[in-house]
Amino acid sequence: MKVLIHCGKFSRYVFEQNYKQLAIELPIVLDCAITNDCIDAGKELCELIIYLMEVVTTLPSESKIIFLRDVVYFSRQIDDCDMEVRTSIKIAEIFQSNNAFQSAYRILSEAETNARERDNLNLVAKLHVAAGAVSYSEQDFEYATKYFFSAIGLYSSLGIEPPIDVLSNFATSLMDIGQLKHAAEIYNDILSNNIETELIQEIYLNLMICYRDLNEWEMVQDIFDKIDISYF
Repeated sequence: MKVLIHCGKFSRYVFEQNYKQLAIELPIVLDCAITNDCIDAGKELCELIIYLMEVVTTLPSESKIIFLRDVVYFSRQIDDCDMEVRTSIKIAEIFQSNNAFQSAYRILSEAETNARERDNLNLVAKLHVAAGAVSYSEQDFEYATKYFFSAIGLYSSLGIEPPIDVLSNFATSLMDIGQLKHAAEIYNDILSNNIETELIQEIYLNLMICYRDLNEWEMVQDIFDKIDISYF
């Protein structure tokens, strides 16, 4: 009954967009869900919060982080590492967008510790992808390269094909630290896959830069002939 009462309040605050009261009610209703063994209800509320933090544009970043932190705490209490990692990545993205890079690394590191304790390398790989994005945003291309390389290695060790965007980010990071031949190899490997036309055009542009700086002018011309300037 207590959970239903709190859920009723929660729903009303969501409908009214009363985020101040919602912030007060969220930890109460999540704690109540655990105390009364209503874990599924708590998880549904967490998913709603995650969704709201994506679509609501009027909330300041600090408020979104507070909401999402409550979700992380709940996830840890019910031992839902997947939800913890997904939410931690969203928090890191908010920190990243506000140039609070160390805070982003910290939340990702906390989630990685828990993922490793559960030997969930798939989640560790996702966290390394997120950390690579933070490093790249910080223009620390060396660390971005290391994180993307680690993620690719983890995916491969699990028999999972690394996502194309991770491979592309890895190649771009390599290009930014001057490892042009390696970057070009990865870009060409990506082009052998069935990928979106827009990404193909972006890769062509980066390949031209690689080959130009490698003084491979025939390759530059070859790639130039394939570029569709309408994408730029």
